[in-house]
Amino acid sequence: MKRITIPKDVNSLSLLDAISLYQNNFNWVIHPLKGPTGGGKQPIIKDWRSLDSAFLTPQLKTDYFGNSAPCNIGCVAKPQQIIIDLDSKADNGESVSAWLGSQNGLLKIPREKTGGGAHIHLMCDDLPVFRKTNGNPYKKALVSNISDQVTAELFYSGLNIVLSPSHHKNGYVYHWETFGDIPLVTWLDIKDWFGFEEPAGTKSQKTHSSPRVEIPYWGKYKGDLRSLDLVTVFKKLNLGCELQDADEDKFAVECPWRGDHSDTDQAWTASDTSAVIWCAKNKGLA
Repeated sequence: MKRITIPKDVNSLSLLDAISLYQNNFNWVIHPLKGPTGGGKQPIIKDWRSLDSAFLTPQLKTDYFGNSAPCNIGCVAKPQQIIIDLDSKADNGESVSAWLGSQNGLLKIPREKTGGGAHIHLMCDDLPVFRKTNGNPYKKALVSNISDQVTAELFYSGLNIVLSPSHHKNGYVYHWETFGDIPLVTWLDIKDWFGFEEPAGTKSQKTHSSPRVEIPYWGKYKGDLRSLDLVTVFKKLNLGCELQDADEDKFAVECPWRGDHSDTDQAWTASDTSAVIWCAKNKGLA
């Protein structure tokens, strides 16, 4: 699977250069959408679902995007491309930003700032085949209500999404706000993060052997790491944790990976200070 990296200077690219990056470097399927006066998201090409990355020739790119009133940029998702559209339109995306700030596992994943929230870009190679109860394939995004303010839509193969630097109908210009490698995640990850559910009739796909861009273990914690009570965590895991210095709130702790580097036949004691934590007073913070 092709490795896709959103460069830090992507927002400084011209419209045509951004399109070239998407099409030539990422192999994304780019096509024209009506501009903000036409709603901003309506495809211009009638059979846009059947397009491939070769559709947009240099001449068509100039025709659609190189004039004084350029089209917006559409992207037809193809396997294993996944885009999560987060929206809180009532407050112009403020609730989305607040929710993302509490999701440590998502903060470093490439995303765009949109007129009503954010687009999070992912890769997934075990996404089920979504079908209606009558067996016909789904042709629309899955929807999940994360909260009363925030909704999530899952755009997958065959669906259209708007890309930066398109213009929202409210005048907002889409732009990238997080950069780096787009990670390969699992369908289980996506369900855990956003609460999506498989429609009736869903079938699982075979997984591919593509290498994954691993999310670090701390990135999967959904709470606020700044307020994690580590002393309580160690005790609940039956790991040693003893106060060493009350003035500094310094604790000696039993390393969870002690078996990888120490003789575990010997019981841990508080005299073992090879692993310690300092906790903010009265909060148990590391």
